[in-house]
Amino acid sequence: MLSGTAREELLRYAPTVKDKLARLGAGLNALYQPLEWEQREAVKKSFAGGAEYFLVTGSIHPRNNIIPVLKAFSALKRRQRSNIKLVLAGRITVAGSEIAVALQSYKFRQDVICIEDADEAILAKLMGAAYALVYPARFEGLALPVYAALRCQVPVIALDSAAAREAGGDAVLYADPASLDDLSEKMSLLYKDEQLRSRLLTKEPPARPFIGWEQPAEEFYRLIM
Repeated sequence: MLSGTAREELLRYAPTVKDKLARLGAGLNALYQPLEWEQREAVKKSFAGGAEYFLVTGSIHPRNNIIPVLKAFSALKRRQRSNIKLVLAGRITVAGSEIAVALQSYKFRQDVICIEDADEAILAKLMGAAYALVYPARFEGLALPVYAALRCQVPVIALDSAAAREAGGDAVLYADPASLDDLSEKMSLLYKDEQLRSRLLTKEPPARPFIGWEQPAEEFYRLIM
């Protein structure tokens, strides 16, 4: 298993496999690194018209809570009246087609940027230049985007979940999954409070993934030999 969260979830349904499980370290592509100011500005200019942006990665799918993020972003835009953007970096799935249709009539659609064909290099650049990552997934076993953002020295707002807390600990700002107002409030709070943003970035996450997948692969190889 690549996370304690996934291990506990599996044991809920198959407790008899407890002694057969092993925990492996997670890995991240070495492309995920902090960007210098000039690099950040270049990425923002290329993808967001030079504006700051919140980033959401992952497929456009209902389980990733894209609609709640859009509603929270609307509330933020009405409250702050800023030019901040929302970048959705992920392919549109069949299940998410209704979300794509809804975006066409979304009030702040000019401030939402969809990037469907981002490869790992582009994702790493988008992550490194983001004002903050919004991680709305709640039922993933491994919160890799949270690890990636913290590696890039980018703050994270996450819907509260076991996987997000395992990855981020006190270094992440958590929002109540049952409250759209709370998610919007956390986005607004982080946007207007640079001191909070700086404090989050000084906190040490509970675990750091390996650079690359070679180490987890070696661990896996030792286990099966």
